[in-house]
Amino acid sequence: MTQVVDSHWREAGSAWLKGFAQVAFLDRPVHGLLVIAAIAALSPWSAAAAAFGATLAVLLGRRFFAQNEWEWKEGFGTYDCVLL
Repeated sequence: MTQVVDSHWREAGSAWLKGFAQVAFLDRPVHGLLVIAAIAALSPWSAAAAAFGATLAVLLGRRFFAQNEWEWKEGFGTYDCVLL
């Protein structure tokens, strides 16, 4: 049971970071970490708002936005919320 929960949180974190990476036309979670760090260095409030939007997209994406599992894992819905 704990392995399932741990893997779900890892997938959610990866989708969250991939959403940030896609803003810079990249696709790896480490790139997303660099993108959010760069945004935070220039504008901390924008980084906080983008993080909030990405969190909502990850939490609500599969249930309310009708994303399949692959789309959710790749952070496709998160990209839009990061930009907003």
